[in-house]
Amino acid sequence: MNQNENIAELFTSVTSRIPDSVAIHVPLGRGNDGKVKYRSWTFRELDEASDRYAVGFKNMGIGRDVRTLLMVRPGFDFMALTFALFKVGAVSVLIDPGMGKLNLLECIKQSRPSAMVAVPKAHFAR
Repeated sequence: MNQNENIAELFTSVTSRIPDSVAIHVPLGRGNDGKVKYRSWTFRELDEASDRYAVGFKNMGIGRDVRTLLMVRPGFDFMALTFALFKVGAVSVLIDPGMGKLNLLECIKQSRPSAMVAVPKAHFAR
């Protein structure tokens, strides 16, 4: 990787080589047998979803160097949104909500995001 590439460019390059290979597995819950059931997405599916999100971000003004707080549950959308932020050149602010409310608020205050992509509950709290 040269100094002008970012993780999104590397991801797109990998996708072009192995588009139908599994990129991520996301747990869906347990089946009747008690075993964890997963949903898998290919590199192509993840790349296409992140491209769609990236277009939306650009249309909303989220682009290069825009500090963007991402607060969504772990899973497919989290991965697609993260790569979309990389693709538009935004500065992703990823904070673990499990750190407690006071620490969470302090991290948000210190990072000074100018945009927020989040679940409705987080927007309500904002």
